[in-house]
Amino acid sequence: MKRNKLKKLSIITGVVIFLSVAIIFFIMRFTPAPPSEELKRASDAISAAKFAVSDPQNIKLLKLAENKYDSAFNLWKQENTRWILVRDYSRTKILANQAETLAMQARTAGIRDKSNIRLQLSILIDSIENSIKNYKPLWKVLPVQGPENKRYEKALMLFSEAKLSYNNKDYQTSQAKLIKASKAMQEASQALDNTLENYFQQFPVWQKMAQKTIQNSKSDRAVLIDKFAAKCHLYKRGKLIKSFDVELGINWIGDKRHEGDKATPEGIYKITRKKKGKETIYHKALLLNYPNDLDRDRFDAEIKNGTLPKSSRIGGLIEIHGGGGRGVHWTDGCIALMDDQMDDIYDFASINTPVTIIGSSADLSEIKLSLQK
Repeated sequence: MKRNKLKKLSIITGVVIFLSVAIIFFIMRFTPAPPSEELKRASDAISAAKFAVSDPQNIKLLKLAENKYDSAFNLWKQENTRWILVRDYSRTKILANQAETLAMQARTAGIRDKSNIRLQLSILIDSIENSIKNYKPLWKVLPVQGPENKRYEKALMLFSEAKLSYNNKDYQTSQAKLIKASKAMQEASQALDNTLENYFQQFPVWQKMAQKTIQNSKSDRAVLIDKFAAKCHLYKRGKLIKSFDVELGINWIGDKRHEGDKATPEGIYKITRKKKGKETIYHKALLLNYPNDLDRDRFDAEIKNGTLPKSSRIGGLIEIHGGGGRGVHWTDGCIALMDDQMDDIYDFASINTPVTIIGSSADLSEIKLSLQK
């Protein structure tokens, strides 16, 4: 009897164990696998894309991936509130996979765009650097003030900021500043070109003046001042015997128009007086006959045309004098040399020695090429 009870108990225990194992197997077999792997891959893809994306279109694509991921995550939490055997993660997995795909597309496009924009910005940086290199010598030697100079300084500042952003891999900021810098540099350079082209319209006149001066020196001697080269040439019997560096009026580019404009005049003059000792504060000086008849005629025409105020005065006291060697153009319109060089020209010249002042003995293309070298 007792043995039968034990047998029955053993059978029941076996059935319970079997059923328990069967239930556990059933639950394990038919419980849907959670979408943790899909969500992790999507999250990793989104994180990687964030470091590569900067273009607005790709940012929009990344945002769509993030929305898909958020929807998948919320749906996963929703399914987890249901009984384990009726949970359905299929939609969650689809959304997570879509999020991963979109993020990978955004990252790939972002890497490609960043590569392209780096190349584009590099080309633009080289272009602006070449422009600065070509025009910087002109900006250094020309007395250009006002809006043109401010635009040039602004271009340099923007370019410096753009390069800093580029080096910091902030390509959007760099691109915006480079575009502005390029525009400002083009405008400033165009204004500079216009100034030079207008000035060099007188080049044929300067050539004739220089040729006439050298020709006339065959019978005696002559002084030729080349403003753009900042040189004083001494000719004797048609041959160049000496050349000196000179410093001119602060606003040397262009002809002298009126008193106080700090411009060095252009034309054919002659020495009317030689000064030394207490007669001058600049060691020695040679007074020129500025204004000559042509200067007066031009000045009177400007007054008549209204291009100069009626209160303007023509000015005078233009000299070749010592006190130079400062390395910049600084006079009120005179031509300054170093004192020892002034000694040479003082001894070389006499009363009535011709002094011709021209804008340039070289044409504009030669000057630009020379400055670039």
